[in-house]
Amino acid sequence: MKSILLAASAVVMAGCAAKPPIKPAAAANPPAETSASLLSDEPLSKKAGQPAPATPAPSGTPVPVVSAGRYRTQMATPAPGQEDLLGIIIDIHFPSQVTRVGDAVRWLLIRSGWRWEEVSTDGPLPVMTAPLPEAHRHLGPLTLRQALKVLAGGEYTLYEDPRRRVLWYRLRNTL
Repeated sequence: MKSILLAASAVVMAGCAAKPPIKPAAAANPPAETSASLLSDEPLSKKAGQPAPATPAPSGTPVPVVSAGRYRTQMATPAPGQEDLLGIIIDIHFPSQVTRVGDAVRWLLIRSGWRWEEVSTDGPLPVMTAPLPEAHRHLGPLTLRQALKVLAGGEYTLYEDPRRRVLWYRLRNTL
């Protein structure tokens, strides 16, 4: 019985040892620029600190690619929320001291880079002094622009002045 087990294990091991190792396609044929960069005399530590060659952007202007770690590169472009400050995604729970819609609007704008401006000559708009609905205590995930529109409701239009980074509401024209 022992001899049968030994013979079977020897056959299995011999079959495993006879197979050639399998090479992945990417490892078998590395791209020419990768192999050329690995064969240069320059040390790897010196190469890592240098930016990679620029990649052309769809508009035709090159976008620089920089090293973001040992094995990762990153395009040097602003994130979407950095260009459109009102387009950032938020998920917010208003604290208990926020009791009015106007308080909630000002709370949303604290770190946004935008400020609120009352443009009504009749004083604050009625929506700004209205109590904050319980359904609006948690907003998100949605953009900051959408959250400001939700807080005002459908009767008001949100206006933006990107040059001064000022926001305000106006009552919609109803016929």
